[in-house]
Amino acid sequence: MQSQLDELIVGTRSEQIEAQKARVRQVQSQLDELIAGTRSEQIEAQKARVRQVQSQLDELIAGTRSEQIEAQKAEVQRFEAQISEIDVVLRKSILYAPFTGTISVRHLDEGVVVNATQAVVRLVEDGERKVRVGVPPTQASRLRIGSLEEVRVAQKTLSAQVLSILPEVDSMTRTQSVILALPQAIAPGTIVKLELNQIETVTGYWLPTSALVWGKRGLLACFALVSPQKSDLAIPPLTYQTEKRMVEVLHTQGDRSLVRGLLKPGELVVTTGTNQLVPGQLVRYRFFGQEKDQ
Repeated sequence: MQSQLDELIVGTRSEQIEAQKARVRQVQSQLDELIAGTRSEQIEAQKARVRQVQSQLDELIAGTRSEQIEAQKAEVQRFEAQISEIDVVLRKSILYAPFTGTISVRHLDEGVVVNATQAVVRLVEDGERKVRVGVPPTQASRLRIGSLEEVRVAQKTLSAQVLSILPEVDSMTRTQSVILALPQAIAPGTIVKLELNQIETVTGYWLPTSALVWGKRGLLACFALVSPQKSDLAIPPLTYQTEKRMVEVLHTQGDRSLVRGLLKPGELVVTTGTNQLVPGQLVRYRFFGQEKDQ
């Protein structure tokens, strides 16, 4: 269509004009022959043909009319609009990955109709690995973007750089997400632990974890040894009565726990065999050499 428009704008070529002139001469010759000895209706028909051919010749000599050029321009614009529309459809039909990666999972096969927000593939980013760690807000406020923190991957301790700290707190875990860059490629899905040091001054008692038992409403407790209540029975020396004391576990380290609660300094606490005791039970305090078995 564009070549036809260019031809209309440039005008009629000289060879077309010469060809039309030859055609006029031929038709005029035929007319002269008819006039010399032909019926009137044939003469009139030939005259009309001569006028038609001469009109075409005049149009070629005068050049293309403006309305033809405009019509051809409109046709070109129509095709250009169709091409632009096809380009838009093609752009919307092609998905581009936001980063360089490897397709690890393909959720759908070719030819399947996909709904909005439906995942098609799972793309794993190549290169640098990042990890998201949930940190309590009090600890997250101590971190700084760009700082190096220690993380544990399996049995390895690595240094990871803090890239960003998300401002919102997760409604389920009540933690803030911290994004860290790992120094080397780690397989996606690997569990990474962020190690943070925190020093707090608290008052409590270290007890063997075996000394803890379940108390009321799912809370923890321990058995303290107190003097037995007055009774008519003869109670042997070093006999105590068990009393359940509710405690709160502040920290656990190995096989011992730091607790606070209703304990008092200097009180004796049962550390083993607690599953065989009940509140108010009488027990004896025995010595083995220089060690005390409670």
